[in-house]
Amino acid sequence: MRAFEFVDVGQQHVDAIKQQAKAAQKRAKEAALRLRLQQTQQRLTKMSTQPA
Repeated sequence: MRAFEFVDVGQQHVDAIKQQAKAAQKRAKEAALRLRLQQTQQRLTKMSTQPA
């Protein structure tokens, strides 16, 4: 095997890891937004049920 073939395989592996990291980061961001929305909805519900 030639050196450039090792580099090519290595680069493909790095690219795959970067893509996985990007997807994981996107899922984490979405989860944080869902949690924030849920907390806001709970606060609104709590405020609307309290007497003025």
